[in-house]
Amino acid sequence: MMRLIDHLGNGWAIMGAAEALTALEQFPKLRNSPRYMELLQNFQFHAGNLSLLQNKQDGKWHNVLDHPETFTETSATAMILTAMLRGLQYDWLDRSYLPIIENGWRYFARKFIAQQFTLEYQKFLLKNSLTSFEIHLTVSKCFF
Repeated sequence: MMRLIDHLGNGWAIMGAAEALTALEQFPKLRNSPRYMELLQNFQFHAGNLSLLQNKQDGKWHNVLDHPETFTETSATAMILTAMLRGLQYDWLDRSYLPIIENGWRYFARKFIAQQFTLEYQKFLLKNSLTSFEIHLTVSKCFF
């Protein structure tokens, strides 16, 4: 039987660990406990393994994490990046994770920020009586 490493299961797990660690930041005495250290080490180990599986071309993770022939996916990528960013913020992870986070962020910036810009720009062009073909050519010049 083939073992499949699910993207969402890993996304929820690392995000849940980040949320738990964040909550424990409010209780400094608990941060010295063996259970806190176990959770922190698991988080770091998980982040380290996930960092090895990121698709370097688009910054996302595959829906079957260890099968690069599967499609890359947005929701688990957002959870993994959020958890890693939280890890940097609280010094649970070192700065070696920054390129991984930046690579993933570039995808979101290209996809969603550019998409919003494109919609606003198309509204502007339509308002100024350009044809849809002229709009397509103008928008394409901005991003490609």
